Amino acid sequence: MRINWLPKNTATSSDIQKLLDLEYKFRSKAIRILLAIGEDQDDFDLDHITFDFHTADTVFFISKMTPQPIYGYLSELASNSVDSEIPWFCHTQTSL
Repeated sequence: MRINWLPKNTATSSDIQKLLDLEYKFRSKAIRILLAIGEDQDDFDLDHITFDFHTADTVFFISKMTPQPIYGYLSELASNSVDSEIPWFCHTQTSL
């Protein structure tokens, strides 16, 4: 799993530490969900999953670099999530 930080910024070291903490929490939650999904999907490979971390808004999106059908499946999960269980958005959703 890869996470791209967007935009690349020149934040202070304390800001960067906060962003790193957010990424760590995101990774922990996302990995648990993705591993559970992967058990049921034959063509599911974590190496192919990329997220975009929009640091200014502190939200994570499924990157369009993630190949189909994984991108579509993760987008559908995010779109159908009625609670905060899924910690990412798809690019067709509003982030806030």
